[in-house]
Amino acid sequence: MKLFLDEYRNVTFLMLCTDLAWCKEKIHTTNVIIFSTPVPAVDMCILSKSQHVIMTVGTFGWWGAFLSRGKVVYYASPATSNTTYGNVLVIEDFFPPGWIALT
Repeated sequence: MKLFLDEYRNVTFLMLCTDLAWCKEKIHTTNVIIFSTPVPAVDMCILSKSQHVIMTVGTFGWWGAFLSRGKVVYYASPATSNTTYGNVLVIEDFFPPGWIALT
């Protein structure tokens, strides 16, 4: 979030989630709107229309970020080493050039 706050003025974050209680417990800032819809296609549409995306690990977040119109920030270590997924994931193939890895 700091990356976007440092670069842009009047930033509002939309946080799409499936666990509203957890999100509200963890996020305590006035510039974040936390919500959930019962229709995944609506969530995807919202992500795709976003100016920028801080994505989660997973295909839903990946596609939402890919379809968005701006900067994409992702977690730099999405898989645990020496696991089935970790052994086959090629970071350079999964995250397009230009997306920003956060460590």
